[in-house]
Amino acid sequence: MEKKKKPTNYIIPATFFTSLSPAIKQIEKPNLKYTAPTHQPEKIEVTNEVQEKAPVLKNVVTRKSKLTLKSVFDKEKEKKTIAEENYDNHPKDVFSQIKLIEVWKEYHQQLIKKGEQNLASIINSNEPKLGENFAVEFFLPNQLMADKMHRGTPTLLGFLRESLNNYGIIINVTVDKTVTKKFAYTPQEKFDKLKEINPALIKLKDVFKLDL
Repeated sequence: MEKKKKPTNYIIPATFFTSLSPAIKQIEKPNLKYTAPTHQPEKIEVTNEVQEKAPVLKNVVTRKSKLTLKSVFDKEKEKKTIAEENYDNHPKDVFSQIKLIEVWKEYHQQLIKKGEQNLASIINSNEPKLGENFAVEFFLPNQLMADKMHRGTPTLLGFLRESLNNYGIIINVTVDKTVTKKFAYTPQEKFDKLKEINPALIKLKDVFKLDL
């Protein structure tokens, strides 16, 4: 039997070409994982190149401290001015011893109200005596009290001159140990006064080691 010839328009199946083509390799996809970006805050370096100037306060009035040496000097100078100023053309009204004591006691009360107990005690320890030419004589038993009295004299002098309307008044403070104080001025002076009355207090103080 004769073999039948294949027709010229024979269709080649697709599998024929597949067998002839090289094997297609599968491309593996990379395992990609999403990582969120980490943003760190930028560090700002502070340099001293630019410095803000502190605001300048204008029209500020500074107060003078009362504890400065200058203020103490000015105060002492003011006291001296009261005593040394020339009052020749100022009034010099006549006053009596009784009026002097009355004004003296008024000043004593003012010192107590101001809390100046030490000077008030000295003022009240004796009575002033009116001398010639409006000189006020004041006697104290010791120098300690006299020194304290001298420091308070300018203010007292101004008060007397104004109250008595007499600017010719002067104050003379004299130490006289024969003057007996109405009351003691310090704890030591209190003890000294008591031991004059009863000397046994000295032994009592030493035995029991008492403080004044």
